[in-house]
Amino acid sequence: MNQGGRITRWIYQGEDLIGSHGPDPIENGMYPMAPWAGRLTNNRFQWGGKDYVLPASHGEFALHGVLLDQPVDSFATELDQDHFDIAMTYAIDNWVAPIRIEIKHRIRADSLESTITGFTDSREPIPCLLGWHPWFNNVIGTDQRLTFTAPDALVAIRDGYFPSGELVNLADLSGSLDDAIRVPSKIVTIEWGSQLTLKLESSHEWFVIFNGTENFTCIEPQTGPPNVFNNSIGCESLTTSAGNPLTMSTKWSFSNRG
Repeated sequence: MNQGGRITRWIYQGEDLIGSHGPDPIENGMYPMAPWAGRLTNNRFQWGGKDYVLPASHGEFALHGVLLDQPVDSFATELDQDHFDIAMTYAIDNWVAPIRIEIKHRIRADSLESTITGFTDSREPIPCLLGWHPWFNNVIGTDQRLTFTAPDALVAIRDGYFPSGELVNLADLSGSLDDAIRVPSKIVTIEWGSQLTLKLESSHEWFVIFNGTENFTCIEPQTGPPNVFNNSIGCESLTTSAGNPLTMSTKWSFSNRG
């Protein structure tokens, strides 16, 4: 399996924070999602008067874009005094118009800063939704269990598999989630018991939370909610065009709690 430029292990102070739920590329590590994330109604959308149909990639769904197992077209690294930089690019030709995805990681002792950008030469805006999909381990250390907080978050209630236009307070819900949430502060904080805190700061206010498995929680920063090309639910369809690329920046910052 080609790993598609994903992060396969993320070790901080001896603890492995991400893992593998299964062998499918969708179920392991931390990978970029582009030029869409999540599902699309009937695996299709309309743009510029044309109907676009995407092939199913996971069961019945065209899920999480095309970068899951696509090899990178370029890869470069640079070591500085207090950080390590990684830069990657991918070319996507089978989209509304050709698009190039550029990813940059800056690794410091206690943080990871990531940017993902969608470029195109098209003068007309084309659809583009960017995101990260990490599979965080629910338990690290000696039974230090993952919890998360997202102040004032609103959940886009699902109609079947897809977000509807109804938003409710996350604090009012119980049970597992497989939902898009809107976080005004753009910050989600992850805690593993009393051992470790990971603060996730995004340039955009949308995330998807999936915690429906025993061993993993996925907290996915995205530039917009899934299916946004078909249903904006208060978020304009996100696009990229020549001279106006779409960029999402994410900072993951660690602190010890013990």
